[in-house]
Amino acid sequence: MTDREFLNEKGGVIKVDFRRIGIILWNMKYVFLVSILLCLMGAYFYIRYTTPIYKKNITVVLKNQQTQYTDNYQLVSNTLGVGNKSNSDNQIFIFKSTKLMSRVVELGNFNVRYFSIGRFIDTELYKDSPIEFSFSPKADYEKTNINLEITFSGGKEIIIDSLFINDEPASLFVKKINFGEIINTSIGSFNITAQENIDISKLTGQMRITRSGVENAARSLSGSLEIISSVQPPDALTISLKGREPKRIEDILNMLVDEYNILTKENDSQSILGTISFLDERIMGLEDELKEVEGSFAKYRTANELVDLGSQSQLAMTSDHGYKERSNELQLQLNLLANIKKSFDNNVFELIPANIGITDGTLNSSISQYNQYIVDRNQLLAVSSENNPRVQVINDLLIALRGNIKQSIDNLEAGYKLQLQSTTRQKYLNQRDLVAMPSKQLALTRMSRLQQVKEPLYILLQQKREEALLMLSSLSNQAYVVDKAFGPNFPIYPKGGDIYVLALIIAVLVPSTIILIMNVFRSKILFEKDIAERTNIPLLGVIPSALKNRKSPMKAHIITAMGRDPLTESFRMLRTKLDNFAIKKKKQGGLVLQVSSSVPWEGKSFVSINMSLSLAYLGKKVLLVGADLHKPALSKYLGISSDKMGLSTYLAGTVEDIHQVISTHESTQNLDIIPAGPMPLNPSELLSLPLFEKTLDGLRNEYDYIIIDSAPLLMVSSGFIISKYADCTLYIVRSDYTKFSTLDTLNDIVKEGSLESVMLILNAVSFNKKSIYGINSCGQRYGYGYGYGYVEHDKK
Repeated sequence: MTDREFLNEKGGVIKVDFRRIGIILWNMKYVFLVSILLCLMGAYFYIRYTTPIYKKNITVVLKNQQTQYTDNYQLVSNTLGVGNKSNSDNQIFIFKSTKLMSRVVELGNFNVRYFSIGRFIDTELYKDSPIEFSFSPKADYEKTNINLEITFSGGKEIIIDSLFINDEPASLFVKKINFGEIINTSIGSFNITAQENIDISKLTGQMRITRSGVENAARSLSGSLEIISSVQPPDALTISLKGREPKRIEDILNMLVDEYNILTKENDSQSILGTISFLDERIMGLEDELKEVEGSFAKYRTANELVDLGSQSQLAMTSDHGYKERSNELQLQLNLLANIKKSFDNNVFELIPANIGITDGTLNSSISQYNQYIVDRNQLLAVSSENNPRVQVINDLLIALRGNIKQSIDNLEAGYKLQLQSTTRQKYLNQRDLVAMPSKQLALTRMSRLQQVKEPLYILLQQKREEALLMLSSLSNQAYVVDKAFGPNFPIYPKGGDIYVLALIIAVLVPSTIILIMNVFRSKILFEKDIAERTNIPLLGVIPSALKNRKSPMKAHIITAMGRDPLTESFRMLRTKLDNFAIKKKKQGGLVLQVSSSVPWEGKSFVSINMSLSLAYLGKKVLLVGADLHKPALSKYLGISSDKMGLSTYLAGTVEDIHQVISTHESTQNLDIIPAGPMPLNPSELLSLPLFEKTLDGLRNEYDYIIIDSAPLLMVSSGFIISKYADCTLYIVRSDYTKFSTLDTLNDIVKEGSLESVMLILNAVSFNKKSIYGINSCGQRYGYGYGYGYVEHDKK
């Protein structure tokens, strides 16, 4: 079986003729070959002249606080409260920031690009550019975009073809410039110089130079970045960038990571340097105080020659020792609180020295938390502004925490002062016992006490300073490069394989779609298969196309007796079938045949004439009657004047004998003709007269065939009148002209019984179209067809 049946959504059966589909594809093989060739050529030129796009990647691993520093750094950072916990989301935000990319653009001069102008495609030169463009903008013109096209003259001169500023054409006073010559414009000055080792006399062709503002170029590059954060390993980022020049993309990505590391180091070192500066200031103050105390103590002992005050002094001092230690401890805490308070009041958003000897754990925890917020705030300010919502949130937290710290300091000071007063009072009571001791011993004791207060603080601050320096030297890169910028050396677009596959698909789909549309959506009859699928009315024969111009039927081909062309042969086949039909009828007298159609221009007069001639050439006596009294066409084909007497003259009674309007065809004595005659006012009434039927009955005895060329059946009623007198109606269907709906109407007419004994003739068939619709006639399949055996003879 060549057909497959499928159920559609409505439950109907859809027949798929795979054999017909195969015939269509095979017959259209050359169309498909041409389509494939054209599409492949189009794909080749598209790939050849489309700007290639490359993609490069760089992979980095972000280091966090737990992995990037030493144990000493951990200790110091915890003590100072300046930890920097890396967050991949925050780092992606920094990588894509315009500020960071602006540093890259300025460093690599990526806002200036050079292109070699070709006939179909411009090629970016990047580092292969033979020239260098320098621009010095005036104030407020830093963001200006410049597009400059130049032509090398083969010498020292450069021809400026065009200059566009912010996409607007700009006029220049100078059209030709020398290499290195400075050109002043309304937005600034520029010059073009040749690269080293470039022979300017050999430079030819055209180039285009584009210069964008640094911020504009940075914003464009940042928007093109693709950053993907991986899950394993954690904190790994893959940064991708697309562009026209692969080396340029690699340089941008490598510089981006380098500048990121520099920027993060700068941010981290700023907080540490602030702490070191504070410690240096306090250490210098304590050094001066200790020098003063120690100097006074030495001078006093030297002047008074004090060496050992004896056991009595030792015993008195032992009693007073406990009070001194407590007093010293309280005084130390008050001094430390005073130092912190002084630094705290002078600097709003600066780090507070943490864990420098304060014994209160709650205050130390609050200061560490405060310092952490300061570091986070500084990091955000490095890549954004005060208006950043996250900065505003941290500001609010700092203000609240600042109040808490200040309140804690005030409370501790009040408590220490009360304790110090109590200790001093107890010490005074004990010192009354020492009144008897020499005043010198008392003076030495006071000096010693001052030294003991200053010296522990000095030592502590020196230690913290060394730890801060250690932390500064331990800073390393925030992003570790796993792979330098890499990527395929072939473009990601256009991909040759994909383009060629798409071209092949289009090459097959376009002809297939056209053929499908021609088959599915056509509304006109083309071939025998269309008739067989839509009606049970027998098909008498097929006539090939013979008209040079369908709209000019006067130029229709008329067959000859010795003709060997397909048209003549087709009428011979019709003649044979009509003879068989006449034999089957076995009717006394000649056979009356009506030739009609649905509408004009379907070829009924053409068929009537040629069929009459074909029968006459066989020796049959034939009468051709022009019965289309509405719009006579037969006389025009035969060259008979429309004023000549004819059927209308006879039926109107002007001529009494029918033989008076009969004439013989010039090419054969066997063919007589009754023209239509002058156009009457009442053609249908004339044809309805009994005279017409009586005349036909009389002429049957004189002719073998009477062929009546009648008016179109669907236009007027004359055809139905004549059909009563005819033995058969030959209904002409014109290929690529008669609509499918016409056959439906004809089926209804035959079903109603308005028309009996009907046979169809398919006229003007173009056998060249059969291959498009998957139809092959039997003769064509086996190498035969109309005109078989005559072609070589005709050529001779």
